[in-house]
Amino acid sequence: MRTISDYSQRLLPAAEEPGIDPDTPDNGRPPTPRRTEPVLVVVGTAGGVGTSTLAALLACQAARSGGQAGVTLVGADPDRGGLDMILGLEEEPGLRWQDIRAPLGVVDATTLAARLPAADGVRVLAGRPWSGHAPRPWEQDAVFDALMGLPGPLVIDAGQGTRLPDRLAHFLGHSCGQAQDGAVTVLLLTAPCLAALAAGRMLAEDCRRALPGARIATVVSRIGPVVPGWSSPAPDDGQIADALGVPVIGRYRRFPRLTDQIEAGVGLWQVPRGLLRLCDRLVRRAAACPAGGA
Repeated sequence: MRTISDYSQRLLPAAEEPGIDPDTPDNGRPPTPRRTEPVLVVVGTAGGVGTSTLAALLACQAARSGGQAGVTLVGADPDRGGLDMILGLEEEPGLRWQDIRAPLGVVDATTLAARLPAADGVRVLAGRPWSGHAPRPWEQDAVFDALMGLPGPLVIDAGQGTRLPDRLAHFLGHSCGQAQDGAVTVLLLTAPCLAALAAGRMLAEDCRRALPGARIATVVSRIGPVVPGWSSPAPDDGQIADALGVPVIGRYRRFPRLTDQIEAGVGLWQVPRGLLRLCDRLVRRAAACPAGGA
């Protein structure tokens, strides 16, 4: 009779692909590694406010100011695509979420890092939902395990909504600590309108519950269509901070030249100086890894 280990050998990917570590017991994944390097999570209160673009800009800025380990940029939702396109890597070979298979729920971190498309010190794991099926739940767990063990800063595009994705919150809590030793900074990207601020309040409360050791701050976005609930006049930074219960540390607006570059497929090769200054300030804030809330 074949054992489960015998069967697993038939499911293993090629040696150069991330997947099962054959030396790992098949009675469960190894514990999630505790992370000591900075994790920067960008999450929007609504779609269209520039969450993915800001996450990519922060990853590039962290790579410019970081060491040799590089930066890993991750789209937390496998069913959302386009993160690699922002960096001009859409046509580059390498793994996307839909390419990952880990039947026994273990992914080798070193191999994963080597197979991701990269440019200028930034590795990116993006979704490509039109090219296949998303990894199964235990495979997504294995990828998060591997990502938490990678060297260098980790920047996560957490999408949008009124709460963090469940799997992301779980792994951040376990690898970065539920106490005051966490290395996580959460940036809430919100539009200055009533609907977005209401969503942002719920999102901030969810982040505090899930990651009590994290620093949480707000970036105000002037990107996106005009929606019902825009205030007239728009609330200032103090009013937004009071509404969300977290400080405002920057404002983010649309730069048409940058949008044209992304749509042309050339990535972020010429970023406006004002936006570079904002990203540098946000990255330095995350690198400080302060404990405990905003």
